[in-house]
Amino acid sequence: MPAEYIETECYVQSDWQKALKENAPDSKVFFELIEGEKKKNIELDVAKLQEEYSGEEIEVQKIRNDLLNVKIPQWEGDFVVLAPRFEFEQKVPQQFVDISESGNLGISPSSDGNVNVWNTDDNSTLRELKGHALDVEVARFFPSGMVVLSGGMDMTLRIWDVKTGDCVRTMTGHTRRVTGLDFIEKGAEVVSIGADGFVHKWLCSSGKSLKSYSIPDCELTSISWHEKDKTLLVASNKGHLKLLSTDLEEKMSIDYEHAISAAVSDNELIFAGLYDGLIVQFELDTKKVRSIYRTNRGQVHRMVMIGEGLVVSFANGSVVFYRNDWDKLAVVCMATGADLQSVYDFKIADGGDYLYTAGKDHYVRKYNVPDF
Repeated sequence: MPAEYIETECYVQSDWQKALKENAPDSKVFFELIEGEKKKNIELDVAKLQEEYSGEEIEVQKIRNDLLNVKIPQWEGDFVVLAPRFEFEQKVPQQFVDISESGNLGISPSSDGNVNVWNTDDNSTLRELKGHALDVEVARFFPSGMVVLSGGMDMTLRIWDVKTGDCVRTMTGHTRRVTGLDFIEKGAEVVSIGADGFVHKWLCSSGKSLKSYSIPDCELTSISWHEKDKTLLVASNKGHLKLLSTDLEEKMSIDYEHAISAAVSDNELIFAGLYDGLIVQFELDTKKVRSIYRTNRGQVHRMVMIGEGLVVSFANGSVVFYRNDWDKLAVVCMATGADLQSVYDFKIADGGDYLYTAGKDHYVRKYNVPDF
């Protein structure tokens, strides 16, 4: 039987940084401790949090203006809480965000189905990439940094020259909206998934579909390229997990009993995020469930592995950095800012120094990630 764990969670008021900065008389910061069905609300005077607070139920130390260290004595270990370095509001919910390899350019949704290209120094819009007929679902910078790949509800993929804003290639083949994409190695070839259940492999120079793979009667929800073993991991809303070669040949298949909203692999394990907030860990060699980790954070939207850790964004507005202790996840950092609204996407940039998030509340946020 797989091991099962219930996450002990500490919810922190989303605008705690603002409260500490204003330091108004009688102002408080709200914490909620969640352990299974048990919940405990704690309100601490802002004045007590300016340096260090130690109580029976919670200990909080202000490390810098955007960083708290939190320890719950009755739980194991401590973790840090991160506030945004800056945030800027857009006209529409932010379904995606990406940062160029150089770190100076960002992309996120604009209004009317366009992609907004902005300067990461001052958030100013440089140009809009216009051409999709409907909303853009996902967009990513090519490894070169000056070319963007996007996929939308109009069922097309488009390649853009960032310098000119021109669409240089349009790729058609999906029969429903594009839900994800990724690059194979340096980006001469790309892959896309759709709500039609298809994976397409494309040659960028011609826009030609080189090969396709399908899972009938489902929507594909996640795709990720794994450089080390040259494989693609695909997940679906019907519980499918497929490991594919670069030629889209099936190498491994798992059929799970629940819908999967996001998935990622590290060559030995697969982590699958579910719509109810569960994170399921599979062993690649046996295809068996090693552990089930239950959270109260709502739908898992995106997952990325960093070293031996896992970063996950949730429907409750949190982005959590986990340490993987064999079969159990341990929270080491939690990014706050979105007030109980989904964080759909995130990007870890500049060698892990910065985290950018994109959410339902129309905001893109940037965080200065500490060394763990």
